[in-house]
Amino acid sequence: KAKVFFESSFNKLNCTEFSEKSFVYYYYYCTIKIIKLNFMKKLGLIIMFACLLLISCDPVPEPPTVVIKEIKDVASMSAKVVFEITDDGGAEIYTCGVLWDTEEIPEYGVGVHHTLKPAGANVYEWGLTEMMTNTTYYVRAFASNKAGMTLSEQMSFTTLNFGESNGSD
Repeated sequence: KAKVFFESSFNKLNCTEFSEKSFVYYYYYCTIKIIKLNFMKKLGLIIMFACLLLISCDPVPEPPTVVIKEIKDVASMSAKVVFEITDDGGAEIYTCGVLWDTEEIPEYGVGVHHTLKPAGANVYEWGLTEMMTNTTYYVRAFASNKAGMTLSEQMSFTTLNFGESNGSD
C-alpha cells in the first residue's frame, strides 16, 4: 500500500492507502478526464472561433463601378455629363463626380474635377461650365467607397464655336 498525494488545477485530492492497482486505475481515470476536458475546451474554442467568423465577417468590398451614360447639351462653353454608378462594390459610396481636362485623363485620375456627395441615386447629371470654345475635352466619371476609387472609361467631346448650334435648339 502507498500513500499518494495527487494535485491538479481542477481538484485537490488527498488519497491514502491505495493499492498499486487502484493507484494506476485512478491515475488513468484522472488523466483521461483531464484529456477529455482539454479536448472539450479545445473543441469549444474552435466552435466559438468558427461562430465569430461566421457572425462578424462582412464581405470584403470592392471598388465601385461607374460608367458615363452620355454627354449632352454641348454648347460653346458648357456641356452636361450623365453618369451612373452601376455597382457600389458592396460598400457605401463616399464620393462621386466628374474629371475633365483638355488632355487625356490617365487611369489615376488627374484633371479638373467636380465632386458630388452621393444622394442615394445611381444616375447623376453634372454640368461643366467655363469651358473654352471649339476645344476638345476628355471626361471620366469617378466613384469611391472604402475599397478605393474607380474611373469610368474616358469619353471626349468638342465644345462649339460662339453662335454655333448643337442641333437641339
